[in-house]
Amino acid sequence: MADNGIVVHLKSSPDEAVQLVENTLRPDGWKVSWTSPGTGSLEKGNRTKALLLGAFHIHYQYHVRVTQNPDGTSAVSVFPSNSGMAGGLIGVSKVKKGLGGVRDLLAGAAQANGTLIGA
Repeated sequence: MADNGIVVHLKSSPDEAVQLVENTLRPDGWKVSWTSPGTGSLEKGNRTKALLLGAFHIHYQYHVRVTQNPDGTSAVSVFPSNSGMAGGLIGVSKVKKGLGGVRDLLAGAAQANGTLIGA
């Protein structure tokens, strides 16, 4: 993981990378919202239920950014919108586990369509 997030490098344009994010994560229950081209958020689960039920319910919220590299490839960066510290050690662990799941989903989909450079 890069810093506190993940980066998936793709042999694709930023527009194709955005489509990969949407087509891969939405069927898995993620809400994908774009605030501007290539910049947005990912959310899964219910915040209220997670606050009330703690470790028994999930709520992940991440920022996502799609950028174009100088060589024409793209990078999808996903990083937490919060640290998970409100949930203690379990919360921090859940944030990291969720990021790993997002990385695995995106890398798997990119591998399947032949656009994965690295994750």
